[in-house]
Amino acid sequence: MRYSLDFVIPAGTTKAAPHTEIMYLTVGLLNKILVRFRAGCHNMVSIAVLDGLHQILPASQDLAIYGDSVTFDIPMKHYMSTKPYSVTLIGWSPLCLYDHIITFWFDLAEGETLAKQEFAEMMAHLGSKP
Repeated sequence: MRYSLDFVIPAGTTKAAPHTEIMYLTVGLLNKILVRFRAGCHNMVSIAVLDGLHQILPASQDLAIYGDSVTFDIPMKHYMSTKPYSVTLIGWSPLCLYDHIITFWFDLAEGETLAKQEFAEMMAHLGSKP
C-alpha cells in the first residue's frame, strides 16, 4: 500500500526548532520512501524521518536530505511493528523566505500481506529440498 503526504515547511524554520508532522501508517514492512523536493528549494530545505526516537532517513543520525527539483527513491527494509505505526517527519529551512512543500510517499507491505509472502517463500523453500 502507498501512503502519501505533502509536508509544508514554514519559511525561516530553524534546525533547533524544526517543523514536525506525524504520518500514520500500519503494521508491516516499509519497503521504500520517495521524497520530492519541488523547484525553488535551492538545497536550503532539509528533512529527516524518525520512527520513534530512531532516525530512519537518512540512516545516519545527524544528517539530513535536501534537494531542488528532484525525487529521491530510497529502498529500505524497516519493520513498522510498534504501535502507533507512525513516522515523524521533521524539516527546517532557516534561510528561506517562502514556505516549501516536500511530498512523501511510503510503500508498505502490510502485516497480513507480508505474512502471506513470507509463508509462500518458506513453503517454496521447503518444497525445493530433495
